[in-house]
Amino acid sequence: MQLSNKVKKTLLFVLNCYLAALLLVPRDFNIYKNVGPADTILCLLFIFYFIAILRSGNIKKYVVLNSKKVFKNKLIKSMLLLFVFMVVSTIYASNKLVSIGEAFRFFSYILIGIMIYLELNNKSFFRMIITNYFVMTGIICIFGIIQFFTGKGISTTVIIMDKVNRVQSTLGNPNAFGAFLVISFFPLLSLLISEKSKKIKWFYGFNLLLISINIVLSFSRNSWLAWTIGIVVLALLYSYKFLYILALGGAGALVFPSMRGRLLQFTDVSQNMSRINIWRVALKMIKEHPFKGIGNGNFSALYDNYVEKYPELWMEDIKGYPSHNSFLKVFSELGVFAFIIFIAVMARIIKTVNFLRKNLKGYYGEFYTGFFISLIVMIILNLFDNIFFAPQVAVHFWIFAFIAEYIRENIVMFNN
Repeated sequence: MQLSNKVKKTLLFVLNCYLAALLLVPRDFNIYKNVGPADTILCLLFIFYFIAILRSGNIKKYVVLNSKKVFKNKLIKSMLLLFVFMVVSTIYASNKLVSIGEAFRFFSYILIGIMIYLELNNKSFFRMIITNYFVMTGIICIFGIIQFFTGKGISTTVIIMDKVNRVQSTLGNPNAFGAFLVISFFPLLSLLISEKSKKIKWFYGFNLLLISINIVLSFSRNSWLAWTIGIVVLALLYSYKFLYILALGGAGALVFPSMRGRLLQFTDVSQNMSRINIWRVALKMIKEHPFKGIGNGNFSALYDNYVEKYPELWMEDIKGYPSHNSFLKVFSELGVFAFIIFIAVMARIIKTVNFLRKNLKGYYGEFYTGFFISLIVMIILNLFDNIFFAPQVAVHFWIFAFIAEYIRENIVMFNN
């Protein structure tokens, strides 16, 4: 049992408005206190969805039939179980407000996914979501280039030989911005290669150029590393010709001193030691609370306490820091059992996308061929940052994961 086509189109429109607000409206712009336009639209989306269910004519039938579909899906079941661990951990979390906030942020990804899985589940809707994603990526890249030359909206610089602006566009953080772009790069490249229309090919090519420029201007070492590994994987899986992209990047690094200087910082022990010490704090938390963790979202809240407890981990000017590793974050905050579930979630997504890469044809086959590389890149990025918990990056990742689940279950239809 599904909702009417008119309701579905309205849901899709509101969802796209939410995604646009999330990416295009600057992160620090709020309507009321800490509530921004994106969160407001997200609430309206869920309210409209629940009202539509109530007005569907047979609520019981809708809930019973669709619950069976939802609970048959391994990804949804695993994510719901992880959400339960998050909610339970709020009982013993030091900062309960943060814990609840992070739990319901994660739950919003599940609700969006269920909505897509049950209602927004046809080729034209999926195509519109993906196209809008690439359009918005191009827009924030243009913002990024303007930002680099004007300096407006820049909040982070890096010392190389002099202060260099790190572009963050509307995402509020250069590492998150770089991660978002690296993840979008590979599906777009895959679609460019297979596209026959010259106009669409120009659109993809121009976007790829903008993405590449902005990845460089983010001066995010994590993103540069993930981008490089992604291109190497692409070359190993498909064609060694992709290594020419790395050759061009290496030549650019030699030409521009700021890029060359940033690359050399990979070998700078002082640059890397701060992150290593943060990970050591996470390991201390895991050692002391291996089964239940310290409470969802509470790593930053308890960071200073652990540094005080273990003075050898103290670092100047670093207080209340995030874990800079999503896997350590989950393990330290939720314990070993939730960590196993989180790994199972990742394994399920990799398995599904790899299946589509091998068996799906046409537009969606090409998209998920590139997205498979993005998955590898996403895992690498989360070894150095909490990208899974950055909404501007994470929302589209989960949306594409849920779309992949639906396509896998209906692959015959999508291959015709």
